[in-house]
Amino acid sequence: MKFKVVILCPYVHDECNDDILTGSGVLKISEKIDTNLLIDFNHEENELKNVELIDTEILNMSQEWGDKIAKKGSLIGTIESTNDQVNECVQNGNIKGVSIYTRFNPDESDVCACEIEENPEDKTFNNTENKECLIPKYLSLIGGKKTPCNGFSIEIMEEDKMVEENKTEEKKEGSEDIKKSELSDEAKKEIAALFAEAIKPVTEAISNLNIEKSEEENKTSEEDKKDETSTETKNVTEDSKDKVDIKKAKPDIKKDIFGLEVVKI
Repeated sequence: MKFKVVILCPYVHDECNDDILTGSGVLKISEKIDTNLLIDFNHEENELKNVELIDTEILNMSQEWGDKIAKKGSLIGTIESTNDQVNECVQNGNIKGVSIYTRFNPDESDVCACEIEENPEDKTFNNTENKECLIPKYLSLIGGKKTPCNGFSIEIMEEDKMVEENKTEEKKEGSEDIKKSELSDEAKKEIAALFAEAIKPVTEAISNLNIEKSEEENKTSEEDKKDETSTETKNVTEDSKDKVDIKKAKPDIKKDIFGLEVVKI
């Protein structure tokens, strides 16, 4: 996982040191930062494994940072972690930000040397005029009941956000699949009843259509039978008529008094 942090921000009150750094002060301190800087938790000076500062930059313009504004001149660090415990704490908000611890270096220059006092290690932002004399000693991830001195939160880099969101979505989908597979018999019956009720109008419409179709077929069949009966009756009538006509057309034959057949015309 990679995430960005605001290490130092100019013109913002530092709650821990009761100090306000200027842009030039931030720049002077940032020039002394080494990417091999030790990273610990809550200033306990116990190095966190597999967590390292891989890059730093000075903002050339102000930008939104959570609910705050990281002002122009802020020192931003990029941290890479393959420590699962740290990643989980960052993800769920148990690690909230960072705080840098510096030591006073009396051997850095003549300017620093003139500021040597009895306990130079105690010199911090608020009591060191020449910030270039402050050498970053370690960077702490701040969490638990503590809050970062500058109040700025951790910003997870976009690609890591997408990975975490995809993991969360996959877990959610898996949970839904489990819920679906665990439907009780009662739930299945209820779903079946709801489905049957939903398609009832369609079933009734199909049934009515079949009844109408059957009635239409019966009606057609009866009409066909009537036509057949009418045709048969007509044929019988025609046959009878033909027989009558033939009978009428047959000449009336009679015998005369001499026994000869005589056709009466």
